Amino acid sequence: MENALIQNSIKAYQLPSDALLKLKSLLNLREKMVRQKAGYQASIKEMKRLFPEKNNPVWFKFQRRILKELKEQIKKMESEMKQVIQEDDQLKKLYKLVTSVKGVGLIIGISFLVYTNGFTAFNNWRAFASYSGTAPFSYQSGTSIKGRNKVSHLANKKMKTLLSNAASTCIQIALKCGSIMSAD
Repeated sequence: MENALIQNSIKAYQLPSDALLKLKSLLNLREKMVRQKAGYQASIKEMKRLFPEKNNPVWFKFQRRILKELKEQIKKMESEMKQVIQEDDQLKKLYKLVTSVKGVGLIIGISFLVYTNGFTAFNNWRAFASYSGTAPFSYQSGTSIKGRNKVSHLANKKMKTLLSNAASTCIQIALKCGSIMSAD
């Protein structure tokens, strides 16, 4: 009897579509390139502090050339991601919906699509909030020990960061437009 209940409640895993898998690999590659770009920028800044550019112009020239190439490749990667979305009608519709939210742009929108498997991976908003690390869990042991609420260390920290960035962008947009008053 118990096994029958478990079998009826188990939901078969749905593989992401080929387009979502392609988007995920492109998103991961873009993320690596962005980290490399930041590394080269930091390296150039550090060398400028240590040595004048006139002492080693060849080094600076090559570093800037690599940095320029990385920037171009990141732009191409973003164009490729847009192309993948345009070729799939369902993704195109979902992407249009998710980017209609203020503060959600290309990368955050694609990340939402990838991490939620086209908004089919979670049954409700609470499950997604828990997954993304925005839902606090109470810490309590018995009746005497009550700690402060904390988010799970198992949460997807990348998704939490993206949600935070989207919220910050939305606040900045609202402040510029005068929609909300600043606390200053």
